[in-house]
Amino acid sequence: MAGLKDYYHLYAIFFLSITANCGMAGRPSSSQAVKGAYWPSWAASTFPPSAIDTRLFTHLYYAFLVPKESAGQDAFLCRRGRRRPGYLFADGVERFLAQEFHDSSIEVARKYGFDGVDLDWEFPQDAKDMENLGYLLEEWRAAVQKDAKATGRSPLLLTAAMYFSVEFFLGPVVRSFPTGAHAALFDPKSNVSTSYGLQSWINAGLPRSKLVMGLPLYGRTWKLKDPKSNGIGAPGVGLGPGGDGTMTYSQVETFNRENNATVVFDMKTVSTYSYAGTSWIGYDDVRSTTVKIGYAQALKLRGYFFWAVNGDQEWKISRQEMALIIYGLPKGQKRSRIMPKKEQNNATVVYDVDTVATYSHSGTSWIKYNDGCSTTDNGHLLLRRSKGLNGLHGPPPLSRPQPSSAIDTRLFTHLYYAFLVPSNVTFRFESFIDSSIEVARKYGFDGVDLDWEFPQDAKDMENLGYLLEEWRAAVQKDAKVTGRSPLLQTAAMYFSVEFFLGPVVRSFPVASISKNLDFVNAMCYNYHGSWDTTATGPCRVVRPKKQHIDELWAPVMDQCRLPRSKLVMGLPLYGRTWKLKDPKVNGIGVPGVGLGPSPGNNGTMTYSQLQGRGFYKPS
Repeated sequence: MAGLKDYYHLYAIFFLSITANCGMAGRPSSSQAVKGAYWPSWAASTFPPSAIDTRLFTHLYYAFLVPKESAGQDAFLCRRGRRRPGYLFADGVERFLAQEFHDSSIEVARKYGFDGVDLDWEFPQDAKDMENLGYLLEEWRAAVQKDAKATGRSPLLLTAAMYFSVEFFLGPVVRSFPTGAHAALFDPKSNVSTSYGLQSWINAGLPRSKLVMGLPLYGRTWKLKDPKSNGIGAPGVGLGPGGDGTMTYSQVETFNRENNATVVFDMKTVSTYSYAGTSWIGYDDVRSTTVKIGYAQALKLRGYFFWAVNGDQEWKISRQEMALIIYGLPKGQKRSRIMPKKEQNNATVVYDVDTVATYSHSGTSWIKYNDGCSTTDNGHLLLRRSKGLNGLHGPPPLSRPQPSSAIDTRLFTHLYYAFLVPSNVTFRFESFIDSSIEVARKYGFDGVDLDWEFPQDAKDMENLGYLLEEWRAAVQKDAKVTGRSPLLQTAAMYFSVEFFLGPVVRSFPVASISKNLDFVNAMCYNYHGSWDTTATGPCRVVRPKKQHIDELWAPVMDQCRLPRSKLVMGLPLYGRTWKLKDPKVNGIGVPGVGLGPSPGNNGTMTYSQLQGRGFYKPS
């Protein structure tokens, strides 16, 4: 499972379905979300089954049981290590042996109390192999149903571990050694990526509810040609540390610690690599795995699995959240990117994997939005203050504002009271700073958030840096005088470190922001709206074939000027609407002729208006 070889193989793997509460084997479910893990039987001496924390998984796979040769004939598959004569289901004896394979797999599963059988199908040789796999699965399913009827027991679950893409395009292997992310979520230079592979299965008609994403608990290693050239794609001259150029995640963590390795998270591929001297390792850590799990959730897949369970370090990665929603398509529905939902307007809802975003359309109405977002725990209440300047106007709170009874405060760490607006456009630092601290203290806020939008020129950016410095000094002075904790200082800013709306690019004063703010709320929305003539959407994460939009703070962070711990991503709970020129042309980027439906006729709708009641219908 973990390596590329010049042979194909097909093994039987038996697995248990684990109940969430007690960690014991339970009745298998055909609709259960999957968080699986493979246990390699050859690791029994160092990692016995009793070492597995079964509370972390829904399915455990026993790997492998290998079909044996019998009666002097070759088995219907290839033995590990070299090609054997004959092909699966070639004819005659192979068909008989295939029947023997699925009969014996059912017998073994029943005898030893497994809940199902998993087929490890790798490296088919030609189209005939693919065709014969289909025959095998049909006969195997029939045998499982026959066994269930004869024994009066639940049918065994049948699963298979297969190539990442619906098309097997691995040809002759050329041994070259550029470093690479061996489980890249995205690959800007090729189709060898998780995102491409999963979408290819979906586009081919496989229901999302039957697709489970594989995640590695191991890394691949290279020996660098030049230690100074150490990024993804850097030249290598051979294998790095570890047997056969692989190391478990636990071994990678140990290597990094003992060798003081540099660890890099690569946003373009959503993977991690480390290097020390000429040693280079590509792998997944907690951060990259978490992003991939979120991607699986966004695709509405059945779940995910790990190879292999003995590779984790103190269950760091295995503990990641696995609350996946199971989505199936209606019976007979043509399977594509579209997952219909019936709303008031019978709108079609589409999840677009290229932009990691959702849109819906009904007639000429077109709406772009996010499916949802949330955080956890109760925490701080911050005063949200608009940019500028001298004094405040508008109704200030009479006491520490209590969040509305409609807000479930358990879901958030910080709540922002928006807005208190400056009453004078004259730019006066002192008045702005002093009054913001005074109001925050008077009404019991925990901090102040600056809403900074649409700077006019480079001078505005420069002055923002001065403002933040003086504001931080004033906050520290206030804390010293009052003996109270300093107020939190945050700001809501443009999604990119460079403000490129308009003819002149303006750069934010990152050094001052990093030094003086507790964190920055990057407004990752409103990329498009009523000012556009095409329906594109306010909050897409990826721009296909171009730069990733929400990466634009990354170069600054990588230069250690803005710590990642000070960057917070903004998510919209609203959508933007368009009126389509042609209802039949309804994807992202299609022609629009004006604003779509909205209560305020401003081309926006809340998520609640979209999801709870369908399209808004004006009276």
